Order: sequence, then structure tokens, then C-alpha cells
Amino acid sequence: MVDSFLYGLLFFWEFYVSDNVAVFALLVSLLSLLISSRFNKNIININKRELEINDRKLKLEVDNKLYEVFCLIGGNKKTELIHSFSDVHGLLEAKRIIRDCIVLDPDNSAVYVMRGYVRAALNQMDLAEEDYNYAIKLNSNCSEAYNALGLIFIENGRLEEAEDKIRSAISLSACSSYYFNLGNALVKMDRLHDAEEAYLSAVSFSGFSDPYYLNLGLTLFRNGQSEKALSVLSDAELFNIDNPNFYVAKGVLLSSTGNEHDARDAFIKALQIDPDFKLALRFLGKSFLEKKDYFEAIKYLNKLVSVDSSSAESHFLLAIALLANDEDGMAVYHVQKAIQIDPDNEAYRDALLQFSKVANY
Repeated sequence: MVDSFLYGLLFFWEFYVSDNVAVFALLVSLLSLLISSRFNKNIININKRELEINDRKLKLEVDNKLYEVFCLIGGNKKTELIHSFSDVHGLLEAKRIIRDCIVLDPDNSAVYVMRGYVRAALNQMDLAEEDYNYAIKLNSNCSEAYNALGLIFIENGRLEEAEDKIRSAISLSACSSYYFNLGNALVKMDRLHDAEEAYLSAVSFSGFSDPYYLNLGLTLFRNGQSEKALSVLSDAELFNIDNPNFYVAKGVLLSSTGNEHDARDAFIKALQIDPDFKLALRFLGKSFLEKKDYFEAIKYLNKLVSVDSSSAESHFLLAIALLANDEDGMAVYHVQKAIQIDPDNEAYRDALLQFSKVANY
């Protein structure tokens, strides 16, 4: 545009005003102005490019810091909750890094979502909720903030609000974890059919993924579809060979279909993965009690009490097995332990009277 105008001025000078010094001076002045304008425009373009480069550098620096926070709070590990593997030292270091991020980029919604995660891990739920809401204020399309709010509402029992927020997250960015969280909220509301659909959606996005298949199977079970639930878990077993929760769930489902032998095998498999896994120990103890194999019941319930000594129910179950195995004195001892832990439980007190009579007899 400037070049065309420049050539036009030169043409005008050459053919019409070659003897006019004043006009010549004016044209020189105009040419200087135009050259200066072009130079300034180039400077502006250079400055604009430098600003863009600096913005990219700033974004990269903030992103790197946020990833460092993500790792500190356990987000790089396979876990249902982002901060499940975090420790206090890591969380405090994460808070320090996030303060730096806020100084560098105070309008970045991702920074406030991450600070919300850290505060939630520190059990500062009100502050975390403020961060998530502020992130949404900065960026109304911040799906992570909606999902994180939903998780807080689930924990606080605000289930309808949780559903609303998580569905908002899904509408912005449908992914397996959002559907999984939605399913968890719906289960707590006893909307099992809707929860099943949510878990199926989670599975469809992620393939065979724990804990998505595990929760789907348990929801099907609660919805009275034991065979279908068992089929879901059987298909997913290859992907859960190191997960004791999976085998306990499978054992429960097998037991519900009357297959006690395979159910016990599933519980034993869970203990092979984690010898102190309390759910497996409890189910095996109960299973052998029902089978009247008191020796095996005592073996597993003794182990349960050793790893869960604060559980009144564990002591009481062991007491029943001991009494049935004619070990009256130890049976009375464990009933007394159950009463010490749960002194208001009338069933334990009644049992102590009955156990004492048997022991004295």
C-alpha cells in the first residue's frame, strides 16, 4: 500500500512539477513521513512477535510448573482421585509452586484448578470450592473445574449439585473419568440404571480400565444383574490381575450366584496379591463359618483381627468361630474386646451372656 503511494508521488513529480522547489520539499517531507511510518510499523510488528514469543515462553513455564505440581500430588499415578498418593511435604511444595504460577499468570484457570486439587488434598474443601468457582469465572469452558466441583459435592453429600456440575463437565469435554464420577454420584442416589449407563460410557472411552469395570460390575450386582455383572468382571480380569479389590468383587458376585467354591478361590487370589487385605479376610472368615469349617474360619479371622484390631465386628466374628470350635475362653475374650470397642452394641452384650453360660457349663 505504501509502495504504491510512493510510486504515485514520484510519477507526479516527474511529469508535472519538476521545476517547483516548494512542491519538491513537500514531497520529500511526505516521503520521510512515509518511510518513518513504514519503519515504525516494522518496529510494531517486531514488538508484537516478541510479545507472542514471550507469551509462549510464559505459558510453557507455567505449564511446566503445573505439571510439576501434578506429579507432586500424585496425578501421574494410576488412581481414582488425583491426590490419592500425595503426602504433606509434596502438597506444601505444590502450594509454593502454584504461588509462583499465580504471579506469572494470574488469569490462568488451570492454575486455580490445580490449587483446588492441592487444597482438597489438604482437606480445605471450602477453599478448594472457591478455587474451582474462580477458575470457571475465568474460563466458563473449564471442564476440569466443573468435574472437580462435582467431586467435592459428592463428598459433601450434595449429590444433585454434583450431578449437575459433572454433566456440565461432560458437555464440555466427554471423557471416561467424568462419566465414572457421574456414575459414583448416581449410585449414591440409588439411581442404579443411570449409574450403569454412566459407567458403560466410562468403559467405552477407556476400554478395560480399573476402577471403571469394577464399579460397573458392582452396580450391575446391586441392580440384581449378578450374571451380567460377573460377565463384565470376567472380561476385565486380564487387566486387573494385580488388583485385590477386583478379586473381592468377583468373589462377592460368585457367592451371590451360589458358586461358593469359586468365590473362595477369588478371595484367596486377592490375599495372594495383598496378604493383609481386610475385605478378603472378612469374606473368607464368614464363608468358612457358614461352611462350618471353623478351623479355616479361625485362621482367616485371627489374621483379620491382627490387621484390623479396632474393628468390633472382626473380634465378634472370631469369637463365634472360637466358640463353635470349643475354644470358650478365647471366645469370651474376643466378645469382651468387641464390647470395649463398641460398648453400645446390645447384640455383643447379649452374646457375652450366652458365651459366658456356655463357657461356665
